[in-house]
Amino acid sequence: MQETKSNNQNETNLIDILVKEYKDETWEKIANSIKKTKLKIEGIPQDIIDVLVFTLDSEIEASEWLKRNLTAFDGKTAKDLLSTEKGTKALKQFILRIPM
Repeated sequence: MQETKSNNQNETNLIDILVKEYKDETWEKIANSIKKTKLKIEGIPQDIIDVLVFTLDSEIEASEWLKRNLTAFDGKTAKDLLSTEKGTKALKQFILRIPM
């Protein structure tokens, strides 16, 4: 039980850190400056797909990443995070931190 509580606390801290770092204008500037992809995934906003495809340089890798359980977020998927505004901001900032 202690480990679960600790994991949830780490996830909350990470989300809070990412939300604090997140800037709408930075995301919009990047999302609007990159090539749009043909990849579509139900339930995932197109701007997130486009930025992730650009970052990972692969539609296949981006598609797989968006569907996988994300260890940094206690096993939640991108869709799980997108269910709240805070989670959406954290996901976008997390994507911006991925090295290209």
